Amino acid sequence: MSASPQTVHAYCRSILESGDLEAKLRPPRKSDGSPLDDHDPGPRLVLDAPVRAADLRMHSGSERLPALGLLREPSARSVTLSRFANHELQAVELFAWALLVWPEMPSELRAAFLRNIEDEQRHFSMYQDRLHEWGTDFREVPLSNYFWRNAPAILASHKGIPAFLCAVGLTLEQANLDFSLRYRDAFLRVGDEASAAACQTIHDDEINHVRLAYAWLKRMKATQESDVEAYAKNVPFPFSASRAKGRGFDFAGRRAAGLSEAMIEYVRTARAYEQPYRAQQTGALLLPNLGAEEGESWHEMRFRPEVERVASLWRLLFGRDARVLNDPSPQETSRWPAALCDLDGDARESTPPIAKAFPWLEDSGRVVPWLSTQEVEAYCTARKLRLAAPPWQVVALLHDKAFAQRMAREHCLDAPALQDLIHVLDPEILRDGMRATQEIERIVASWPAWARAGFTLKPRWGSSGRGRVRGLAGKLTLENPQTALQRLAQRGGAILEPWFAREQDFSVQLHIATTGEIEVLAVLCQKLTPAGLYRGHFGIVTPEQTIRSGTFVDEELIAKAKVLAQSAFAAGYTGPCGMDAFSYRDAESGETKLRCVVEWNARFTTGTIVTGLLRMALRTKAIANEQQDTPGAFAFLLTPPSENRDRGAAETQAMQTDALLHTPKEAIRWPEDSTAFRCLLLATENALEDPHTGPALCLARSSADLVARLGNL
Repeated sequence: MSASPQTVHAYCRSILESGDLEAKLRPPRKSDGSPLDDHDPGPRLVLDAPVRAADLRMHSGSERLPALGLLREPSARSVTLSRFANHELQAVELFAWALLVWPEMPSELRAAFLRNIEDEQRHFSMYQDRLHEWGTDFREVPLSNYFWRNAPAILASHKGIPAFLCAVGLTLEQANLDFSLRYRDAFLRVGDEASAAACQTIHDDEINHVRLAYAWLKRMKATQESDVEAYAKNVPFPFSASRAKGRGFDFAGRRAAGLSEAMIEYVRTARAYEQPYRAQQTGALLLPNLGAEEGESWHEMRFRPEVERVASLWRLLFGRDARVLNDPSPQETSRWPAALCDLDGDARESTPPIAKAFPWLEDSGRVVPWLSTQEVEAYCTARKLRLAAPPWQVVALLHDKAFAQRMAREHCLDAPALQDLIHVLDPEILRDGMRATQEIERIVASWPAWARAGFTLKPRWGSSGRGRVRGLAGKLTLENPQTALQRLAQRGGAILEPWFAREQDFSVQLHIATTGEIEVLAVLCQKLTPAGLYRGHFGIVTPEQTIRSGTFVDEELIAKAKVLAQSAFAAGYTGPCGMDAFSYRDAESGETKLRCVVEWNARFTTGTIVTGLLRMALRTKAIANEQQDTPGAFAFLLTPPSENRDRGAAETQAMQTDALLHTPKEAIRWPEDSTAFRCLLLATENALEDPHTGPALCLARSSADLVARLGNL
């Protein structure tokens, strides 16, 4: 090693002008461990690129990282960590470059950049040490110049130090808050705890780096500027807020870094500079605000794996031109599963699906939300986008669970004795915890003994059973119900009802045209957890290719759902919608009874998706067989059979699933007994990363075949 540099200027030059790895990883201190001298930062020095030895030479561009699902293979983990190590090495060089380019940088910030260099060196060593444990080295893969090829843009912006802070700290490092957690979780899923721990450490350090950049940007901006305005003014093209994030938006990390809520929201909703759908004006613009019933918390729910899966499948229904708004990495059309194409034979090899699942789905460039809300309308107005959805005021009225109960009582859709046990509580009464508790327990005391034994309060605006409050033996189970009841008040009030011994959940899927015509799309059996979380749907396909639950309740549920749909249309609603119902065991007689109206969904539902996927599959030859044109039974599983951990491994393997993704010519490969059972793994992001995860559409000749393969759903 050459003589240890004594000044910051000499140290940074040694990093950039010495090609060997040893010089680049030398800590920013003198040989005795004391701080480097920085009394004279030296003259401005601009270097176009760092010197690198032959084995460290960088190349333009890079191959894509291995898919997350492939990380179970050591070779894929090695490639991934090698790329990450190279990123850290480039970061070391870039911070040294900045110290030379802007010698006028405040001494406090210069000292902080030296600490960042030491962090990046440590990060590199963590990855390299991990690679050495596997007997490999980061230099064994091509090294990209991804960070360095953006240095000229930072220099050309003439914004100086703020441009560097925005490009590196508030864009590249902010995005790594998301990527580091995403890969941490991916490594954990394959049992690589050491690599996951490295990602966690790097994530925690990135919080400090983002905090540093943000604090100094605020110190350097004009007094009258907001932090968002300062970032937008100083970030150099092609950097932008849309590049400051990845999949799985890390709210907590950004808040820990001190970013304002306005800045966090600015980044979360940012779109890329290039927006081809604006010029194209075709294809739906999808806003997957699943869970918007929860209020603003739906933004955090958006990146949960199960929500991402549903959102990906929802997009699948709209045809190849559909785009997801604010998606930092939009899905490519090549990710469509070949089995759902409207094509035969070799045409599947290169052409994605064209036809929409339903003719009424939007395709003219307007915004389609999962649920129409005031926030969605404001979003579209601010961006001058056209909205294809019912007015949010109408949806707010109908999506309230009180609407369904009011219609059930008004039109006698459920037995009077049952309806007398369902009570709608307004927000006002719930804001006073003591008064609300007394009123709730007074109502429950009037119920029969079986109903008093267990009851629940459901938010009038909520999804998947979230936010419920339980009661037992006529009393609320919370020691201090004040907070929980106030939360229910904030969610529009509550529905008070007994805890039924549910046997089977159902949903009726409908579409209301602008003319008032009501189309019944399907009647489905639902699979929910006891807490109400969604797991899947199942049912039958009739010879006429209608989709039904295959139980005795179909016709009754259709008739009563149409009554609700007529009321919804009269209130101004058009579009997809659905009614939930369930059968339950009567506690007194032991008979199976039906509660037809549980709630009304004034939006898209997972049932809409399942129905659409089935229709797409039914109109192709992908699921046909020699004995009949359609399967007799189907099951949709949000997680496929291979993830059902309560099933034996042998049974899981016997399902012989096929991922219809990567090899179109061989996409339609079925086991020999394919006429009895087939399972399509649908092409969501998860399925691409790991063919053994991701939603599955299972098709069988009969319900008995499904039960035999999947057990009692």
